[in-house]
Amino acid sequence: MKTLYLYLLFTFFFNCASNNTTEICDCYSKRANGTIDEKLNDCLGDNAKGKNADEARLKIKSTMKSLVENCTVYRRDFNKLSYYRFETGYPDLVSQKDSIAFCINNNIERPKNYNKLAEIYIRLNSLDLAMKNIDQSIKLSPSVSHSHWVKSYIFYKKKDIPNAVKEMIEASRFTTDDDSKYFTELQVIALKNEK
Repeated sequence: MKTLYLYLLFTFFFNCASNNTTEICDCYSKRANGTIDEKLNDCLGDNAKGKNADEARLKIKSTMKSLVENCTVYRRDFNKLSYYRFETGYPDLVSQKDSIAFCINNNIERPKNYNKLAEIYIRLNSLDLAMKNIDQSIKLSPSVSHSHWVKSYIFYKKKDIPNAVKEMIEASRFTTDDDSKYFTELQVIALKNEK
């Protein structure tokens, strides 16, 4: 998550433009091709040049926050990017289902392995089994931020946005890294604005 945020941040570090969210949103919405950062970079000008790193970083953060709050197309792409790993996952993870279950049954890193098993069931589109496993993980280790991300995603897939928000707030509460915490807080805003 930190890597993703830093990638987004530095991809358009020197190209952050006016804070006119409507113009940026209109521009972003018209871009059919490209990744979220490529489309956003195309829509931002270059008025961050000459600013110090802290000023540019603050400008980028406020632009992203405004777009998450006010731009439907950007928010959709942001949600898709935020939950990307659950959509594509780790292809080899499903084949590890039996060995992960063995680890759980033998009390080996149970919270971590319940997380993995939940992600496998997400990939298999068995959301109820995924929820059962992530609940076990949270029961054993309630302060693991990633577990709450997984649970938030399950609620999101079930179109239960209020509970997805609740779990993302929990994820934010247990996130200690500043950049990851900011990204998690943006996700809370994106979910609250989900329609």
